[in-house]
Amino acid sequence: MRHITLISCLITLSALAGPHTLQRGESFEDIARLYNVPLDSLKKCNPDIEEYVGYTIDIPIDNHFYDLGESDLFRKLKYNGGSQKEKGIKKYKAAFEKQTNLYKVSPDKKEKFQREIQKEYEEAVECGNLDALYQLGRRYVHGTFYSHNHIPDFRLEINQNIEEFSRGIEYMQIAGLLSGNAKAYIDMAVACGHENSPIRNPYLCVSMLEVFADSKDWPVRKLICYMYENGYGIKKNLMQAYVYCSDTELVGSNGHSSKREKLLKQIDELPKSQENSFYGNDLDPSTMMALGLSFYNDDKVSPQGIYWIHKAALKNDADANWTLAGILKNGNYIPGSVGSQYDINRQVMTFVENAANFGNKDATEYLIAYKEQEAEKERQRRIIAEKDRQREAEKKARRQQMWANIAGAVLQSAAQAVGQIEYAKQMSRTGTSSFSNNPSINGLSENQWLAKNRLAMEQILQYTVNKSIADWNGTPMVPTDMSAVNFGTDMSPGSPLWSWNMQQRINTISTRSARMQCETLAFYRRQTDMIEQQFRENPYQPIAGYVNSDGYWISADMVGNPVPDSDNSGTGHNGHEAIKGKNSAYFKERYGNKDCHSCHGSGRCTTCNGTGYVSNNLTSGSSECPNCFLENMRRSGKCRTCQGRGTVYGLK
Repeated sequence: MRHITLISCLITLSALAGPHTLQRGESFEDIARLYNVPLDSLKKCNPDIEEYVGYTIDIPIDNHFYDLGESDLFRKLKYNGGSQKEKGIKKYKAAFEKQTNLYKVSPDKKEKFQREIQKEYEEAVECGNLDALYQLGRRYVHGTFYSHNHIPDFRLEINQNIEEFSRGIEYMQIAGLLSGNAKAYIDMAVACGHENSPIRNPYLCVSMLEVFADSKDWPVRKLICYMYENGYGIKKNLMQAYVYCSDTELVGSNGHSSKREKLLKQIDELPKSQENSFYGNDLDPSTMMALGLSFYNDDKVSPQGIYWIHKAALKNDADANWTLAGILKNGNYIPGSVGSQYDINRQVMTFVENAANFGNKDATEYLIAYKEQEAEKERQRRIIAEKDRQREAEKKARRQQMWANIAGAVLQSAAQAVGQIEYAKQMSRTGTSSFSNNPSINGLSENQWLAKNRLAMEQILQYTVNKSIADWNGTPMVPTDMSAVNFGTDMSPGSPLWSWNMQQRINTISTRSARMQCETLAFYRRQTDMIEQQFRENPYQPIAGYVNSDGYWISADMVGNPVPDSDNSGTGHNGHEAIKGKNSAYFKERYGNKDCHSCHGSGRCTTCNGTGYVSNNLTSGSSECPNCFLENMRRSGKCRTCQGRGTVYGLK
């Protein structure tokens, strides 16, 4: 029976080797390839052993204690595991998602739900998925699926069915061997050392856990420390509990002792006996120091050395405290010996202060220098903070001045606007402005205009103040009423400041833009039609050519033919220069200066005939020509299109 073989192996097995029963046709070469171990190492572990069926040989591999000699699943996954990899991953993810939501299922439906999860995991294993195999192993070892995937501990349930339990151990070991899943080995070790395990072997458990003690991913040290501290199936050993302690520091903070200090206190309270003599309670601090430094190799102190030096330091020995502070400060310790490195400096200063208080002169001098250095750092921090504060104050002052200048400029612009409005009103009353025809302007009284202007300036000033406060404090800007400002700047049709002359300009620009768009679209349509016609007439011939957007004629023989170098410099380029040179005549013929279509080459405005003024029949006076070219902000009498030159550039 498989479980009987398992029990016998656990009784006689070393932690560094595992059994394998030879099957028919298996050689040492096959075994070495199966377990991925060197052939020489395999033969060295099994001297004078012939390859006979039924013999049990040792496999030189860590954490292997189950005999997989008769496991067909091991060989199948080893050699044919990746045939349906993607399918296996999908099935595993679907089953694992159900497993994580298992706690939401009601108790009466939980068993059925677990059977569905197990079936999906088995299908994933058939596709070669090793994660699913590990989850099945956990299910057989613990007798149920857990909704979490945490590191196992000794609080989990253990399946008392020896057949299922041994099958779970087999599955987890295969998953660990083939995928390198360290968690599978840890789960195997905990299941082996659990007090309710049907094949309990705590010493094998702790030896396997010690292999993964330095793992950064799993809190294995906590399990080892628990076993040694409480004698969980093994002999109680507080020194080993200290060595594997998972606490983050040597000394506690805020008046609380660390886990390591508590362990040393337990050791000091042990009764004097031959059995407890190896803890060294009767030794003096100097001897403890010597013992600790004997573990100093390759510029590093092992955890056992830290134990002895820390024990001497707690005996109020100045030299031990000073030595331990130096080890921590310089990092002369094996990782994991002193816990986490996040707060090493505080621990260093704790031991330095203890050494200084107990009379170590070097520690006293170091402490004085350290305090002076920290005071200087604090002074530098205050200086830097004061400089930062001054820079912020200067920035704020510059922003205040900037916004004051902006506010002044805005107010000046508002005053100019008021003056222009007053001037427009005066011109309107005298009948010399086109605004006189606008009933919206004439419909407002003098007092109404002044009230609107004053309100607009007040709103501009209030907006400036709100904007400045928001920028200074970094807060959202308070909304400002700008109705009067909008009234004074609105020149759309129907508004008081709407002008027919301005509307004419807008209409002219819109018409020109529409015409240019139509001409551009027509140009490219003609090019498309020409190319399409060439395709239809000669479908098997290259395109004869086309006119590009720059006005150049691009023919088939010009495209892709490099121009040879005149100096043989190897800098040949595409036919752009040749195209430009060959078509310059064509370009000049089609494009260039032509008579202005508005003034027909005269350069004079056709509306005022070059005078700059037009008569107004309604007022029996004259006004500035609305269509002349503006020059120095005055009507010049020149044609607006060609600006008085008489010619424009374009298609002839």
